[in-house]
Amino acid sequence: MKSWPEYFFIWWGAYLVNFFSKTLKIFRAAAYSKSGQFALPSVLLVPIILLVIYLIYETAKLSREKIRQQFALDAAAFVELQPAATYLNASAYVNAAFPYRVFRDNMNTPLKFANRGGQDERLTVYDWFYRGGAFPGSTDLNAGEEWNPKDTDTEWNLKYAKDTRQGWEVENPQPAGDKEFILTDKDIADKYEAGEDLLADQLYFYVTVYGLFGDIFTKQGAIYDKISTGGMFFKKSYYLNTGTCNETECGREGARAFSNLKIKLNPFFIRKIKVFSSDLANYGGKTYHGGAVSRSMSLDFFNKDGNLYQFAYLDGNSRTTLRRLKGGIDVEQPFTPPDNYFNVDVRGYNPHVRAKVSLECPAASNNCVWPRATSKYQVRLEP
Repeated sequence: MKSWPEYFFIWWGAYLVNFFSKTLKIFRAAAYSKSGQFALPSVLLVPIILLVIYLIYETAKLSREKIRQQFALDAAAFVELQPAATYLNASAYVNAAFPYRVFRDNMNTPLKFANRGGQDERLTVYDWFYRGGAFPGSTDLNAGEEWNPKDTDTEWNLKYAKDTRQGWEVENPQPAGDKEFILTDKDIADKYEAGEDLLADQLYFYVTVYGLFGDIFTKQGAIYDKISTGGMFFKKSYYLNTGTCNETECGREGARAFSNLKIKLNPFFIRKIKVFSSDLANYGGKTYHGGAVSRSMSLDFFNKDGNLYQFAYLDGNSRTTLRRLKGGIDVEQPFTPPDNYFNVDVRGYNPHVRAKVSLECPAASNNCVWPRATSKYQVRLEP
């Protein structure tokens, strides 16, 4: 007599033989039918369809990673050049538009005509200083053709009064040294009541404002030098937008494109000035005008080192750098692709992303800092 395990295996074997026999009959019958001739090849196509689905999935996964890396590179390249654009625009604004607007809005005290010949114009302290060459600006405040910088203008044509600052309004001005520079107009002092008291008050304001501009220039330069070293913004931005690499090394290859793009501005100072004021005297309630008188003075009377900031200009290497940046620079960054189901070594193809980034302003030379100071620098990106 057989044991129960033997009976079980005999029964199970008979069941499998019967199952495969019936299955074979079904397939044989289906093979000779019209529907079967269509169904059987369809069944054979299932593995191929599955492979195609896996291929599409893996391709989409690789494309997604490339898109993310491209976005990270574009953002990083833009962010890296943005501090340079901000620095140049701020410097250009401090060079001309800022002093023009400060003095235009604050030197508005009217000057009384003294009837000493000439034509009676409605002039203010602004005209007295501007015509003397004290700062770049536009025409006189009361002139109908007065010009104001606008965002739509491609060039802010702010400049010193004619024949007052020869040799200054060039890309590379020579240092002023101890040369004496006139700040107030002699003709106005001779024909209008522009006395010593008014001069002292306005001159102190003038020196204070330009001293503040000098401090702004120094601090702007220090900040820019710090944040533009070693492609810091590029690497940090690339890391934050990918997160797939070590933070200390992320974006190192792409940051090399910015290694030789240092921008440096040189300050221009004056040390000695000459001012004209009116010789006024009061007798019996009447003011008598004795003509214009002059006074020369050293600026160490106002500050410790005796240097008064006037503007900042690009050095030769920086002008070359900006011409190069106008045409754009190519930034390239390799990346590590994800693993795939088919174990294809995509890394062996050296995948990388590229972008072209430029920094430009409307000037053909790409110098909008000095002498035609115009805050129009902007970063452009071409993926």
